[in-house]
Amino acid sequence: MKLSLYAKQQGISYRTALRWFRAGTIRGYQAPTGTIIVTEGESAPATQPQKVAVYARVSSPEHRENLERQAARLADYCATRG
Repeated sequence: MKLSLYAKQQGISYRTALRWFRAGTIRGYQAPTGTIIVTEGESAPATQPQKVAVYARVSSPEHRENLERQAARLADYCATRG
């Protein structure tokens, strides 16, 4: 598959995929036309666990229950997205 399609499927930018290809992290070859072809069956390199900071705020102390809901909603969102 083309490098651009591979990048889209992996959720990374084309420039990152190109950097990985040049570093040898992604296996493939460059066609005579210059198109980079990623060999089938390759997956993204193993990623390190990421740290995420979640920020929630409300305008006043009377809205504290909204703060708790907002923080829970953000934590659920982060967990869903990995």
